[in-house]
Amino acid sequence: MARKETPPRRVSPQPAAGEGPFHVPKSTFKGVSCHKQTLRWEASLWLNGRQFYLGGFKTEEEAAHAYDLAALGCKGPKAETNFPAATYTAETSTELKDLSQDEVISWVRRRSNAFARGKSKFRGVSGRVGRWETRIGSFSGLKNVSFGVHDEEERAAQMYDRAMILEKGRAAKTNFPMAHYDKEVAAYQRHCAESSG
Repeated sequence: MARKETPPRRVSPQPAAGEGPFHVPKSTFKGVSCHKQTLRWEASLWLNGRQFYLGGFKTEEEAAHAYDLAALGCKGPKAETNFPAATYTAETSTELKDLSQDEVISWVRRRSNAFARGKSKFRGVSGRVGRWETRIGSFSGLKNVSFGVHDEEERAAQMYDRAMILEKGRAAKTNFPMAHYDKEVAAYQRHCAESSG
C-alpha cells in the first residue's frame, strides 16, 4: 500500500556549542533514516532477515524513492512502498526487469550520492576524481588486494566485478548486472577450454 506524499522536511543546522543538544530528524518514510553525523538521508531494505544499505541521498524523498525501487525490484509489485508503485513503471518494466535481487540492490546503489559512506558509490572502489582504486579485502587467500588505480570510477568498479566473477562465478555480488560480463565470461571460458585441450 502506497503512502501519501508529504512535504519535504527541513534539516536544521547543528547548533553551536552551548546551544543545546543536536536533534537528528526522523523520517516519515519507510526504509529511510538520517545519518547523525553527515545529516545525509540514507535508505536501507530488509530482505530475508538481512539489512541492505542502499546509499546516501541529498533529500528524504530521494532516499524514499530508492527504497521503493529496491522493494519493488526485490519483493515484487505488491511490495509496500512510500509512493504509488505506478510512479516507477518505467524502471520496473525496463531496467529492473529480470534482474536478480543482488543486481537490483547494486542498480539502486549506483543512483545514490554515496555508497557505503565512502567517496565512491561502487563496491570495492575508493579514491577521488581521476584516481579510483580497486581493492578487495580478501581474494584467492590473500588479504587487502589492489587491482590498480583507474582514471574512471566506473572502470574501477568493473575491474572489481571481473575479479569477483573470477573468484566466485555467477554468485559474485557485482556493481553492474552480471549480464554486462556475459561476453567476457564466455570468451574466458573458451580460452580456458582451448588451453586445457
